[in-house]
Parts: sequence; C-alpha cells; structure tokens
Amino acid sequence: MRHDAVIEDTSSEALARQVFAHELATWFKFDPLARDGHDPEGVHQLRVTSRRLRAELGVLAPVLTRRATTDLATDLRWIGTILGRQRDLDVLDELLTRLEHVEAPFDASVFSRLRRQRDTERRRVRNALSSARYQNLARDLATWAIAPPLRRRARRRASEILRPNLLSGLSALFEHVDELGPNVSDELLHRLRITIKRSRYRAEVAAIVLGPTAEAVAKDLAKAQSVLGDLHDRVVASNYLRNWRASRWPVDADVSEREPVDVALVELGDELTTLRRAWRAPLARARRHSTALHIDTNG
Repeated sequence: MRHDAVIEDTSSEALARQVFAHELATWFKFDPLARDGHDPEGVHQLRVTSRRLRAELGVLAPVLTRRATTDLATDLRWIGTILGRQRDLDVLDELLTRLEHVEAPFDASVFSRLRRQRDTERRRVRNALSSARYQNLARDLATWAIAPPLRRRARRRASEILRPNLLSGLSALFEHVDELGPNVSDELLHRLRITIKRSRYRAEVAAIVLGPTAEAVAKDLAKAQSVLGDLHDRVVASNYLRNWRASRWPVDADVSEREPVDVALVELGDELTTLRRAWRAPLARARRHSTALHIDTNG
C-alpha cells in the first residue's frame, strides 16, 4: 500500500479507515474490468485486493469486532477462490503462449481444453459478481471504508498494535524458513509463498506508521513472493504439458506433435532451476531489515 507520509502517532481507528478506504477504491476500480472479462488484469487485481483485505483484517483484528471481521473474511475468501480459478488459468495460458515458438507451434489440443476451462471460469466469475452475496459484500466494504466496526482499543496508537503483530509474524516466518532446510519441495515452496504474501501485506500496512524499515521488509518479501510465484506458475505449466504429452503419446505416431512440447519443457526446466536458487536472498534481506524493528522496540 502506498502512503504519502509516515504518521507515527496516528490512532488505530484512523489507520483502519485509511486502509479500508484505499482498498475500496481499488476494488471498485477493477470490478468493471473483472465483469467484462476481456482484460485479465481486472480479475487479477480484484483477487489481489481480496487477499490483501483478508491479510489486513488479520493485522487490524485487535481493534476490530470479531463477528464482523469473521463474516467479511469469509466472504472475501469465497470471492477470492472464484477469482483465483480464472486467474490461474489466465496465467497458464499466458505462459504457454510465451513458450510457443512460431517456427514450431504446439498442437492445437494443447490450448483447446485450457481455453474451454477459461471460458467456464469466466462465466462463473460473472455469475458470482452478479450474485446477491457479492452485492452484500460490496456494500459491507463501502460501509467499512466509512465506519469500520471498531473496539474501544482503536483509540490507541496504531504503532502499539502493529509493531508486535508484525514482529511475531516475521519471527514465525523466519523460523519456518529455517526448519525447511536446504532442499525444499515445490509444494512446500508454494505454501511458503502464501505465508510470505500474508507477511508482506502486514508489513505494507505497518509501514504507514512504522516507516521505511517496515517498508523495506515489505519490498524484500514482495521480491521473494514474486520469485516463488514464478516458480509455481512454471511447475503448473510443466505438469500441464506432461499430462498433455502422456495423454497423446504414444497413441499419436507423429513425433512432430510432441517435439514443441518437449522443447518447452526443457525451457521450463532451466527456468525452474534458476528460480529454485533465487528465493532465499530476498528473504535474507527481509530478515536483516526486520532486525531494526526489534531494535526500535527494545530501544
């Protein structure tokens, strides 16, 4: 989340209003694009906002009423799951399109099933965004931007709430990374990416009142998340192409159908090798930057 100035003595109430107003503006900016369905960015940004909001609810949970927070988080998870299914297929289509060489195109069946699935998910997204449940969610978000359901402790300084929340989350993250060891499966790295993403969103909110150090942590976590996201996308693409190859070969005798997919799998394998080495460095930087937050607490 971008912020114009650090306000160290801002109240938790003021921070909550700022966070939800920002997310509401983003939500309604991309809602029309997601409904239209022609620009994948609409679904992508709406999904990101739903995930960010869920993380921010966790950050601000100490100053928000529990029942309202639980209900909103449930609805955000619901719409985020629906948007996510389309987004995952959009990303897979984009990646396979990039891997396809003009001089050696894929067999048409590589894309045909995928694009039928995308069309199905687009319809599901449109139906969800036209549903009564979604309309209620949109109204709730508008209400929260104006008057979030706050507890009395919301009058306290936001830094008193955010700093311990962020530090405990970061400590748990780094302990988890240490426990993973040197050789980590792609499935565990996918789960780690989700954990990093939550910590990143929390750091971005905290940066509004904790300043440049928290912002530096957020940027480092974003880089690690990006690497692991690229890795996951390529794992999914590799599995998709291998499954296609297994379903078509050796039934199809024409080797030319299989060869472009084999070339793409080699390229994906090279990229995966690089990405599997690259995620630790930004996490190490995030850990170094987080040390300053501990020093500020103890000082």
